[in-house]
Amino acid sequence: MKKLHHKRFANILAIMVSIIICAPGFADDTCMFSVTADDLPPNIVILLDNGAEMEHIVWHPKYVDADYTPIVATMKDVVEKGKADPGNGFFRDRGYGIVETGSKYYLVEIPDNLDLSGYAFSLEADISDTANKLGTWIINGRTITLPAEPSSAVDGNGIKDNSANFRYSKNYLNWLFFGDYTQ
Repeated sequence: MKKLHHKRFANILAIMVSIIICAPGFADDTCMFSVTADDLPPNIVILLDNGAEMEHIVWHPKYVDADYTPIVATMKDVVEKGKADPGNGFFRDRGYGIVETGSKYYLVEIPDNLDLSGYAFSLEADISDTANKLGTWIINGRTITLPAEPSSAVDGNGIKDNSANFRYSKNYLNWLFFGDYTQ
């Protein structure tokens, strides 16, 4: 009988000790990982962006981002066809860039690998002003001058453009040369 009492007492003692030890685990359900601005203000923000989207130019204020693709029976890309067989629009989904070769600017299709040096088709500018980094093209009876190279100078707001090239979307070029753009 004494043995049974000792065993019961040991079991009750073990249960009580377990309850006392485990009780703090059930006391609070507050998230340990939540931090407010008052607790710890952030010191560092890291932004990594290697996308080509950062090289797009600032659009004309009258431009509305819409679909300006010309409606034609047969699509003939202006850059691919060149001056001998004038095209009827810009149709390259990846867009277009401008490269300089031998002090002349060329409007080129952006290749699938996004590296402008590997372009397949180009359209030489009618006027290449390398001193001011401007190229002028006459397409569809419209004469339009485009910025050809990003500036490495710091502007009045303290902003420096470190892009390698400018990129132009097909919609923007279609708006300029085939759409309702007016100067």
